[in-house]
Amino acid sequence: MIYENKVPLSKFLTMYRFFILLLAISLVSCGGLNKVLKYKKEDAIMSLEKGPCPGKCSVYNLHIYKNRYAVYEGIANADKYGIYAKKLTKGQVAEFKQEYEKAKFMEFDNEYPIPSLDFPTIIMTYRNEKASKTIKGSVNRPPNVIAIQKKLENLTKSEAFKLVKAYDKQVTFEEVAETRKDSAPNDIIDNEIILELNSNVFMAQWLKKYPQYDVQLVKKLSPTMNYWVVTYSKVKISPKEFMEILKQDKDLIFAEFNKRISPREH
Repeated sequence: MIYENKVPLSKFLTMYRFFILLLAISLVSCGGLNKVLKYKKEDAIMSLEKGPCPGKCSVYNLHIYKNRYAVYEGIANADKYGIYAKKLTKGQVAEFKQEYEKAKFMEFDNEYPIPSLDFPTIIMTYRNEKASKTIKGSVNRPPNVIAIQKKLENLTKSEAFKLVKAYDKQVTFEEVAETRKDSAPNDIIDNEIILELNSNVFMAQWLKKYPQYDVQLVKKLSPTMNYWVVTYSKVKISPKEFMEILKQDKDLIFAEFNKRISPREH
């Protein structure tokens, strides 16, 4: 005689409904994360953007939106490469807002001098119900502003961030264990330059400044930030002379030669 183990219909329906519920939650979650690719940084209520430096500075940005989504983009020398997102709790958002208000973020200067191109440019923005404030600088910013930056950086280290769009590890910024002087001369691509444009400058406009040197666009390093790789003719100007010109270019925040290097393992 053969015995069959039959699951009661009521239990089967309960299990089926539970499976459908889990599937629905999964689809909603994935859909919500994919939507962050359409978000504009101008709509964020809190932002942190960290640019490159001649050394191995991490390059990334973090934007927090009204719907409580935090969107992180790791660009170079970062622990996470690509776009990641997570939804914050109401308490977390309220805590960050309180930090900005307590620090009197709105009362600080808009810009603080950057001692040299050796330091990365850091841009922080905060929007409340009444106004919007952006502060640009580096090591010379007020301690209260730097303290908020540290708290935002700690948030980016959360394991709860989910990958939305992967990037290849960037090898166009210096990622060596020792100082810049230890870079082998052969690693430098002296006919290619990595640069960061000021936010109000368009690449098409900037390229017209140096037609005598045959400056041409190679690629954009980040879809959301103003980092580019350009090339030029070494026949018409030497690498040293052209770099000196770029260091004086007020449309640029940062410029350095490209390098042939291997990315770090993370």
